[in-house]
Order: sequence, then structure tokens, then C-alpha cells
Amino acid sequence: MQFQVPQYIDIEDKVIGPFTIKQFLYIVVAAVV
Repeated sequence: MQFQVPQYIDIEDKVIGPFTIKQFLYIVVAAVV
């Protein structure tokens, strides 16, 4: 399995702004659960 994480992280990082990648991942996981 290949993960294309680096590609969207660079974009998401700009969209998120004040949030860090780790915080964003926690939010995504919480939203999914």
C-alpha cells in the first residue's frame, strides 16, 4: 500500500492555518469516529 500523505499535507497545512498537522489528524480521527 502506498500512502500519498506528503502531497496533501502540504496543501492541508496551508488550509488549516493555526492548526498543526497532528491536531488536524486528531480532529479528522475524532470526526470519523
